[in-house]
Amino acid sequence: MTGVMAAVALLASPLPMSARQQAPSPPPWPCQDDDTHREFDFWIGTWDVFVSGRQAGVNVIEPMLGGCVLLENWTNARDRGGKSFNWIDRSTFAEPRWRQLWVDDGGNTLDYYDGHFADGAMRFRGHTFDAAGDSVPQKLTFHAVHPDTVRQVFEQSNDGGATWVVTFDGLYVKRR
Repeated sequence: MTGVMAAVALLASPLPMSARQQAPSPPPWPCQDDDTHREFDFWIGTWDVFVSGRQAGVNVIEPMLGGCVLLENWTNARDRGGKSFNWIDRSTFAEPRWRQLWVDDGGNTLDYYDGHFADGAMRFRGHTFDAAGDSVPQKLTFHAVHPDTVRQVFEQSNDGGATWVVTFDGLYVKRR
């Protein structure tokens, strides 16, 4: 019994610094200084959103988790709302791509993936399901028009991607 207690005491005692393996500490906010994580920062802020000149709602976009996620907080003109998480997905594609998962207070969900920033716009692909359970292709594009203006366009295809119909075209104007 004495040998067992001595072994436990030896294991519990701190090892000298030279005997311990020191794992390198990760940077405190790895996403904060990564240029790819900054591509969608043009959407951060509090926005009045207009469709055809009429206010459709208010959207507040805020960074969280050290800049690794953008949280969307949408409230429409009828006081209904939804939220999305936007992040760089490193597990679905061979190359990291932006992803957006949306849920609203009616239980509707949208899954946008393969997001990439090019030519001043963040572009996503996605899908929903129709009443018959068939997948309906979607596109979501955020155009960085000006530091105080973003245009958001939702498109849907009812023929497998041969043609596209705009289902939402919103102009974001940043609040001061």
